[in-house]
Amino acid sequence: MTGKALAAAAAAAVALLAAGSAQPRPHAPHKALPLLGIMRIKAPHDSLVRINPQNFRLLPGPRVDVSYASWSWAFSPDRKLLAVGRYDGRQSAYSDAKGFIRLVNPYRPSRVADIPLGPGPLQDGAMAWLAPDRIVAVAWNCCTEDADLVVVDALSRRLVERQPLRAYVIRTVWSGDRLVVLAGKQGGVGAAKLLVIDSNGTVREAVLERIAAGVERIGEEPPDIRVNAVRPGLAVDRAGNRALVFPATGPAAEVDLTSLAVTYHVLARARLSPADRYKNYSEASREAALLPNGVVAVAGGTRQPYVDADGKQQARHDPSGLELVDLSSWTSRMVDPNADSFAVTASGLLATGSRYDSGKESRPSYYGLRVYTFAGERRFTLFKSKYCWVRGTHGNRAAVDVEQETRIIDLVGGRAIGKRNAERMPLLVTEPS
Repeated sequence: MTGKALAAAAAAAVALLAAGSAQPRPHAPHKALPLLGIMRIKAPHDSLVRINPQNFRLLPGPRVDVSYASWSWAFSPDRKLLAVGRYDGRQSAYSDAKGFIRLVNPYRPSRVADIPLGPGPLQDGAMAWLAPDRIVAVAWNCCTEDADLVVVDALSRRLVERQPLRAYVIRTVWSGDRLVVLAGKQGGVGAAKLLVIDSNGTVREAVLERIAAGVERIGEEPPDIRVNAVRPGLAVDRAGNRALVFPATGPAAEVDLTSLAVTYHVLARARLSPADRYKNYSEASREAALLPNGVVAVAGGTRQPYVDADGKQQARHDPSGLELVDLSSWTSRMVDPNADSFAVTASGLLATGSRYDSGKESRPSYYGLRVYTFAGERRFTLFKSKYCWVRGTHGNRAAVDVEQETRIIDLVGGRAIGKRNAERMPLLVTEPS
């Protein structure tokens, strides 16, 4: 999160930030999927619960224990089952935890089967049900930064393959019958790689020589240790034919997912983002998503430590702003210069952001919640000057954390319609928008 100290930046450097894009989906059965959520019912156990889609309150009925959830899930192509990533809570998720996929009946929530995966929990958002009998996912160990591809037979309910990816996984996007992975150099910062994985576990790779990605530690002993993290944004077009990679600086990459041919595009920007003025990053991150109108939304931020005039260590965070990229001309239009994060809804974009310089101010400057159309027109603003984080969206509703509570937003009426205890608000289990 923005405005935190450098130590928080180091911890965040190993976290996976999944950014998806709108993808085609198979036809759903006649029965509509219920809205589900994952919440901590009794620490440290997580449970799958049913949610009222209008007010996001818990509904009565059965709950499924998914302790400890790894925040990764996928629906079967026929929508009859839900796969949820979980790990063995008897070990730490950060050392030798054992990972599992729990199959659940989403209509009358109940456990169907557990499939053991071996060491390490699944990465957040890194699971896809690519064929009726195949689930692919990425398991990891944060301490060693090892990442393995796991392939599960969903019919026989067993692990059929596990292989090392030998890369630092940054983002994943499910695109039809493929899982697209953006990865960086393992144990450092180097040329980014795009991994294209099919339902058989076959991995094809394209190296993006002009785009840097990865995480490296600089220095050996405190207080000299510093983390340098570079995470570009990833989006995949609706047909699953091409991937788009957006770094903090330099050209964007367009990758043909069939031939793996790479084309670079220098974006024509109306102005430089704050990140473009820095020569050395401590953290440079972008997220990207393809919108229904064919443009790509890109946002992120840059965090940089520095030593002030008194010799004290300080940290500065600048948002890069929310930009809309026209792929026909590869031009970019700045929509919100104060945004460092966004969420895609059925009707538009939700932007949040902050700015901070510990050498000049005691707390970050927050910019509330701004809601835009896909064309970049601002519809309304809520919670000005307050910290906001979009917890989840469903239909014309959004759950937004505002300071210490969760507010339920009516995206049509442009108003808050309810409050929740943030600690009791589930994480919504939805498919990529």
